[in-house]
Amino acid sequence: THPSFNNVDASAGTAINIDSVSTSTGMVFNRVTSGTVSTNAAGDGIAINNLSGAGTFSAGTVTVRDTGGAAIALSANSAAIDFGSVSIINPGVAGINVDGANTGGVTFADVDITLNTANSIGVELNGATIDTGNLVMTDLDIIRGAGLPTGTTGIDLSGTTTTNGAQIIFGDPANSGTDSGATIGTATDALNQGILFSATTDADFIFGDGEQTTDTLSLI
Repeated sequence: THPSFNNVDASAGTAINIDSVSTSTGMVFNRVTSGTVSTNAAGDGIAINNLSGAGTFSAGTVTVRDTGGAAIALSANSAAIDFGSVSIINPGVAGINVDGANTGGVTFADVDITLNTANSIGVELNGATIDTGNLVMTDLDIIRGAGLPTGTTGIDLSGTTTTNGAQIIFGDPANSGTDSGATIGTATDALNQGILFSATTDADFIFGDGEQTTDTLSLI
């Protein structure tokens, strides 16, 4: 039996917290397109921490909105994690936050993030280590939303490292015939910072299609 969550609304704390679970027997987390995970307090929308095991944690279509913390928070996971289409609206701190050392590989098919809060970040990887397994968002779009809040950042790679051949790939360099790119802001809703690096960033990072044979438009 696989757990299924639909229309989870938390008024305090984290809406869904999955901590120290093994995927050895398989786990599927599916949500309907019209459903939402939301929290109006300081907590995260979906927090997945210390996930282990040989199986894959699979998520379907997920919408997360109005969180006090991160919409999706991933920390110290050694199991593989696979999300489908993800829509994030108004995260309080970050749309997707990856923290600690993650070795199992994380894949998102499609990510759309709308930042409506000042100083919020689309994808936060500050200090994270991506080890062995790749972090992939095949199609990533981040925009600044209602009111054009100040201090927004698309992707924070400060102090981020990749090890043992792992890559951070935001876009689709595979030229599979359905190539997709990555976009941070547009002419009318540009973010304050596109991609933030630091002196300690040491990551194998691809943004967009990686300039393969068939170009796919990407934009900052």
